Parts: sequence; structure tokens; C-alpha cells
Amino acid sequence: MKALLDFIPLFVFYYLLKSTDPKNSSHPLFKYFGFAGAADGNDILVATAGLIISMVLVYGFIFIYQKFKFDKMQTFVLVLTVVMGGITLALRDPTYIKLKAIIINIAVAGAFLVSPYFSKDKTLLVERMLGPLLVMPRKNWVYLNYSWVGLYV
Repeated sequence: MKALLDFIPLFVFYYLLKSTDPKNSSHPLFKYFGFAGAADGNDILVATAGLIISMVLVYGFIFIYQKFKFDKMQTFVLVLTVVMGGITLALRDPTYIKLKAIIINIAVAGAFLVSPYFSKDKTLLVERMLGPLLVMPRKNWVYLNYSWVGLYV
């Protein structure tokens, strides 16, 4: 269920992006945030506003469902979405919301890359995640870890 809830903000963003006229500067979400739209490109600004609202609502529900705690990645994604979305709305520049996905991917790749340096037993992150399911030699774990780094970069 939690995985399905993570897609709701994405669906809200896409729906608002496709259903809003880029030249409409009087959308109700603009009034909710207290500013007028830009001359052009209001579709992504409205979609960003919807994304922020839906993220806060969905993650609020997940927070209650998980007994008032978040995973580290959930906190990172929520804070990054609110900050980058807020910058996008404040500056009326869609570049910042587009950078959110890039920042998340670089952070995940970095976590896989530096994971052995922050572990007491020098275990790779992918080995900690999949170790109970797979038995492989250390060399293969290293290849798999670097493959995941390449996947996210």
C-alpha cells in the first residue's frame, strides 16, 4: 500500500501539468499560495503547487500509518520536494523542480559509492540490502554495487 501511495503525488503532478493552460495566470492554486502566475509556463507552476500539497498530505498519512516515524529516504524526498518546489514557485522558474530528480539520483548513487567507508565491517550497501537473499563472492558484490551506482548516475 505504501508503494501505491508514493505514486499519488506523481499522478497529481502529471494531471495538473496536462490539464492546465500554460497562459492561465489565475488558477485557484496560485491564489492558495498567494501569488499570480507568470506570463507563460503556468502549467508546471500549477503542477508543482499540486505536487507540494499532495506530497505533504500523502506523507502525512504515511507518517501516521508508520506510527509517527519516517525512513531516511522518505524524509529526504519530502524535504527536497518542498524546498525545490518552493524555490520553483517563488522564482517562477521550472528549472528547480526539474533538478529534484537529479539531486535524488546523485544522492542515492553517492550512498552506494561511499557505503563501505561508513560501515564498521566495510559491507557494501547493496550487500546489506540483498545479502539475506543472495550468496555471492565479495568480487561480485562490488560489481553489483558499482552497477547500481552507474544506474543512478
